[in-house]
Amino acid sequence: MVNCVDLKSFPPPQYQNNLQLTKPCRASEPDHEEPNYPGNLSVYGSVKEGDHVDIVSLLSTNYRDFLIRNNGEKVMVESLKGKYVMIFCFFLPVETHSAVDNHCWAIKAAFSEWFDYGRDDIQMVMVAKMKRGFVDNEESFIQFFSTFPNCLAIPFHDSKSHDYVCKSLGLDGPGVQYSPSAIVLDPLHKILQESSFFLELYGADSFPFTNERFETLYEEEHRPLLPLEEILRCKPSDFLICNTGEHGNKIRVSDLKNKLVAIYLCRYGDFMDELNEIHNLCCTNRGNYDMEIVLVYLPHEEPQQFIARINDNLEQRGISCWWVLPFKDSVSHWLSRLSESNSSMDTLIILDPTSGRYVNPHGEIVMNFFGIDGYPFTIEAMIEKETARLRTLTLDSLLVLSDEQNYVCTNDGTRVSVEDLRGRNILLYLEWTHDSIDDPIETSYNLIKDLYHKIKEYKDPNFEVVFVPMDFSENISSPLECFTAMPWLECPHDPARADLIWDHICMKGSNKFNDLIAFGKDGQILTIHALQLLMDRGFDAYPFPNCLNQDVEIEFKWFLDSYDDHHYLCN
Repeated sequence: MVNCVDLKSFPPPQYQNNLQLTKPCRASEPDHEEPNYPGNLSVYGSVKEGDHVDIVSLLSTNYRDFLIRNNGEKVMVESLKGKYVMIFCFFLPVETHSAVDNHCWAIKAAFSEWFDYGRDDIQMVMVAKMKRGFVDNEESFIQFFSTFPNCLAIPFHDSKSHDYVCKSLGLDGPGVQYSPSAIVLDPLHKILQESSFFLELYGADSFPFTNERFETLYEEEHRPLLPLEEILRCKPSDFLICNTGEHGNKIRVSDLKNKLVAIYLCRYGDFMDELNEIHNLCCTNRGNYDMEIVLVYLPHEEPQQFIARINDNLEQRGISCWWVLPFKDSVSHWLSRLSESNSSMDTLIILDPTSGRYVNPHGEIVMNFFGIDGYPFTIEAMIEKETARLRTLTLDSLLVLSDEQNYVCTNDGTRVSVEDLRGRNILLYLEWTHDSIDDPIETSYNLIKDLYHKIKEYKDPNFEVVFVPMDFSENISSPLECFTAMPWLECPHDPARADLIWDHICMKGSNKFNDLIAFGKDGQILTIHALQLLMDRGFDAYPFPNCLNQDVEIEFKWFLDSYDDHHYLCN
């Protein structure tokens, strides 16, 4: 297997960021209490990955050789031999909606799925350290314990064992507010993992809990062009049901073939209104716009409560024609990873109707910025549409506002008709001149000025630059004060013209500061990245290539990366 990621640094960096992003989204702040242990308390010894653990020595004592179930049944510690054992140490009681509380739901969902599959070779053991004021509160212990399926625990009154195991497994310090301490043991009771973070990433798919398994899961989610049944982890003959739950209103997965399918990964429901609006527009224009929506629940709380709340939201909005994938923890985790997005937002996976395969994990971004005009909401379609839009622009359409406003000027104020620029290679130089040219733009200005003279002298005397001032500092009394130092043509300063040019040239999602747009002799755009070409290749960049499609692809990649990184976007 290709070792594409460091097995010692799981989760991969992007998932480490995802887990960090979930922390500020909690509804409650931790109380910052930390566990307090007796000063003479001994610990088990080394509990590092790869170590072997004597589970009888760790979990039992001279006076107790058993654990208990939540119904009071005693289970011998010896019976854990030959099983995978996950030991969790909790600082109780856990605050509702805290990071630990959310992690508990990940644990419960995974164990419920394993239990439903009939697995009896995985056992959870809960160990509790009670907070001040709850040391004698057995009811809080039992209430928490009873929420985990098929779980074992050290009896409540054996506080010495609780302290011993919790201290040995590192339940200490401020970290107790964000996750339990845990170790995962294989059937020979070798430590496979020193934490349980992977359950938030992989859920039930994480079995058998090895780094190699996590690497496989990481690689699987980067497979290109998956068909719908593989994405939903179902058979083509399986049914999806209508979100209203009406009897008989269902559809086979295979019937969605050759249709545009949007898989709505619903974490908070915050994209529900926008998606419903777009879907209604598609329905009213069916034939030109055909789209089916498959709703997938991605709960961050108790699943049934979450599903009920999302269904109520659908009903309140009158949404009755979306298809629903029955909840399954491992599928939800899988789709969450496939969407390549952080866990603080709803996302939309788009399938290409021509191939029935997944092509865009960023459908909600395209819809947010382009609305129905983004149909069919794939990145490839948007690149094609945006390229076609930019190709319709000409130098005349950007510079000529009216019969009277149809000229540019030399630096001494002489007017030059825009019509005279036809048949010439032109660079449109858009600039924000905050502090004249004695600021950070000076580097690009000097580069352009130097190459301008060289190109005109050695390659093309008809080559020209048209400077378009986009704004001016309050300290500058006149645009000409900036422009007199420039050897090229200037478009007279006009806020209306500047807005028009920016609205047409700026792609949604782009937020560039300096722009050099190259126009060919036919007056159409050759490249929107002329500055980068000049910086990379200098004098040899001219004549500029016609690479507009490639430029738009680069812009969209930047657009998606910056969106996921929560950068500011131009809307």
